[in-house]
Amino acid sequence: MSNARQNGSPSRVLTRLTGWLGALPSRRRELPVEESTEDGRFLVRAEVPGVAPDAVEVDVRDGALLIKATRGEPAGHRIRTDLRYGTFERTVALPADAKEDDIRARCARGILTISVGTAAGDRPKRRIPVEAEGMAP
Repeated sequence: MSNARQNGSPSRVLTRLTGWLGALPSRRRELPVEESTEDGRFLVRAEVPGVAPDAVEVDVRDGALLIKATRGEPAGHRIRTDLRYGTFERTVALPADAKEDDIRARCARGILTISVGTAAGDRPKRRIPVEAEGMAP
């Protein structure tokens, strides 16, 4: 098969098209988040690089955190940009034992950290003995 025919093969064209589409900036407006627990608290970390803390809103409603951050476009003429501007949002479900009156939010180095108290943090840890079946004591 000639080189001209190989370069125009359907699989080659699809591979090139997929590469081009993958290089386009995403239009997705959802904040990337990480959820974890630490010391009896539910933690949510969201990436908000370049967003001033006063441009971040955190609300709680119906057992969920509603996070909204806005990054405005800078003045001037840009020749090329891969940066995203506008409003980015994310809704995160709270655990069933979340204390909605014990929520703190802090922004540092482009990471928003939201800390939610939980009823699990109030309960002392208790070890459960593991019994062996069929073994003599």
